[in-house]
Amino acid sequence: MSEIIKRAQMKVLTTHQSTDDLIIAHMKGKLERSELSPKLQEQVDNMLACEKLIRKYVSRLDVVPMLETTLGVSRSTAYSLYESTQRILGETSVKNQQFWLDIELGALEKDIQGAQKMNDYKSVASLRKIKADLIIKLMGSGDAQLYEKIQPPQVVIGFFPASMKVKLPKDRELQKLASEYLDKIAEDVESE
Repeated sequence: MSEIIKRAQMKVLTTHQSTDDLIIAHMKGKLERSELSPKLQEQVDNMLACEKLIRKYVSRLDVVPMLETTLGVSRSTAYSLYESTQRILGETSVKNQQFWLDIELGALEKDIQGAQKMNDYKSVASLRKIKADLIIKLMGSGDAQLYEKIQPPQVVIGFFPASMKVKLPKDRELQKLASEYLDKIAEDVESE
């Protein structure tokens, strides 16, 4: 029973970009709209509409029903669109930190401009302080949140018999044990 094993045919390996990668490239200006398929163009339009609603109403509970009526999609599609909008426009950062930071900074800037028009410089100063604090607290790496709870194990150096409730032998017995142990070590060194 000798079967000849045939060599596999040569295949061309290609790397394909996911739809998320294509949309991110388009949003960053690295990919022309004409290079997107009609389905992706529609998805980008839906995401931009969703982003406008998120910026205005923020809450998922408010935005999802609006997406259902304005875009004529199902509830599950609206939830999926909400999630993908946060993820993609946040450039797939952990917990979409950049996306929400951008929304908060935009809202604070509008409040600052409104206070300036009203010549309320005390409010302007306090809003700028809030904005600076927000930037300092939230502009860090989203990856750091993954490692916040990791702590090194507690290291105990020394032997503390009282805290470990260990009974030690008396002084004579301890000296005898120590001398026997040192003799054993000396024999091992000599035999090598």
